[in-house]
Amino acid sequence: MKIDETSLYINHELCKACGGKCCLYSGCSYSPRDFKGMSLSSLKERLDSGYASIVAQFDVFEHNISYHLCVRSRGVGHDIVDLFSAKNTCSALKPDGCIFSDEMRPHGGISLVPKENFQCENHYTDKMAYQEWIPYQKVLERLVRLYTKMSSEEKLREDVIQVAYLLAYQHTVVKGEKLLWHTDDFSRAEKELFDTMNVIIPSYRKEIELGMTKAKNKLLQK
Repeated sequence: MKIDETSLYINHELCKACGGKCCLYSGCSYSPRDFKGMSLSSLKERLDSGYASIVAQFDVFEHNISYHLCVRSRGVGHDIVDLFSAKNTCSALKPDGCIFSDEMRPHGGISLVPKENFQCENHYTDKMAYQEWIPYQKVLERLVRLYTKMSSEEKLREDVIQVAYLLAYQHTVVKGEKLLWHTDDFSRAEKELFDTMNVIIPSYRKEIELGMTKAKNKLLQK
């Protein structure tokens, strides 16, 4: 969906000087407003292009953990259905900048306000994306099943196991029967992922324990 150029916050000179630190950290969020008619075919076309993924956005309210499916620019090397993983460099970022024209960038990209000190303001937050995608869960669920042959809940639990394994294998040591975490060497994305994993423990305890046990067994084999 084309966007009125008068609404853009793009400042090419500042972004060039910055080098795209936000894009190096993570792809930006899509809004349903970025798609024509919000049909399965229009979503699938963008997902198949290699530049977007279906992700899970968590919300925690009074110990109740829920998530909604959203669409985000795909991280380099990540899958079409990428529900739970560490954020990384946006696949649309190339040496000369974003491959998309200003008018065709995801809403999260054009809503980022560049600042002289590079402390840019995000005017389209993950929380906003979470709220906007609520009415479109059925079509996103259909796409998850189409690509993975699993429900989103099944795929999410699989991803949680893998995240718990990777974080524990890379950032723990075995002492006796326990894994001791070394969180000081977390990247920003790993720290964010670790914090989320701790929040969702009540709903995904079994999966987290499975991943950490797998990491422990592999560490013991070294």
